[in-house]
Amino acid sequence: MARAGRRSRVTGVLLTAAAVATAVAAAAVAATAAADVAPPDAACAADDGTCAAGGAPSPSAASAAEPPSSPSPPADYSAVATAHRQVAAGTPPGSTRSVTAGHGGGSYALVAPDSRVYGAPPSGWAASDMTAAAVVTHMLGAHFSMWLADAVDGATSTGPEGAFAERFLYVLSGGLLVPDGEGGERRLGPGGFVYCPSNRHTRVTADGATSMILIDRVYEAVGGAPYVVGHEDDVAVEAVPGEAFDLRRLLPVGDKRYDFNIHIMDFAPGASLGVREVHYNMHGLVMLRGGGIYRLGREYFHVTAGDVLWMGPFTLQWYAALGTTPTRYLLYKDVNRDPTYK
Repeated sequence: MARAGRRSRVTGVLLTAAAVATAVAAAAVAATAAADVAPPDAACAADDGTCAAGGAPSPSAASAAEPPSSPSPPADYSAVATAHRQVAAGTPPGSTRSVTAGHGGGSYALVAPDSRVYGAPPSGWAASDMTAAAVVTHMLGAHFSMWLADAVDGATSTGPEGAFAERFLYVLSGGLLVPDGEGGERRLGPGGFVYCPSNRHTRVTADGATSMILIDRVYEAVGGAPYVVGHEDDVAVEAVPGEAFDLRRLLPVGDKRYDFNIHIMDFAPGASLGVREVHYNMHGLVMLRGGGIYRLGREYFHVTAGDVLWMGPFTLQWYAALGTTPTRYLLYKDVNRDPTYK
């Protein structure tokens, strides 16, 4: 009887936890419905196979849709870069929100700031110039690497050392001096980005102490993708049919030479993804601002600025923004390649 009683109490705790998660999900879905978001079973209609989530409404509904207004960006994202130094006082020793699960299909990881481990930088940077935390690599099952990196003033790289390696950099704080694409030089501040193709050496120099997101991968060749430099504020905001978020795609859309894209996604408080996504594309995600609940597989996780997520192929995923601060996150997504040949 005592053993049966213990089983009963454990079952009750599990049911209570499941009920809480279900209530959170239901509340966010209700908020989405109140915002006139299309039903989640609408079919994906993106012409390049890169739907983040969502279906296409009728042509008349699409023409009437207006993109949600984006919140004003912060001066920089330095809070993301320094989040590992801001661990709350009184946190019990050994306690963390970080978690990893699975490998390959259905795998995911949450790397909270207190779990970042900084060490040697990615290839092409001197160890005396940069320290970096590798938060996503092929050891998780990814075919790209994502780093959070801190560079000293004057740190310089001409690109990754591996053959056919391409690189993407996004400034969190400080600045980078990069080619402007027309023979001159351009300074990138927070929110600035540069795509360095695999078929050229691109000189990048830190202008002051600089924190950045750095993504490397081996290019899946289709003739070589062109160099890109820009700022997120200059990228057009897209309204995704059936969804309640703003979308900016930082690399050219529809150009099949690019084998990945980087999305900047904005959610107003209470907004959520309209689709509980399951797809072959893998993701690396950095929370830039705000926070909410991310569903990965059967679990629900609280996420906030500075957190990093890895989502493997066919991992069930869904997000709802909570609190009063709008959410913004950066999302890596592989595109334009037939998964049959991966």
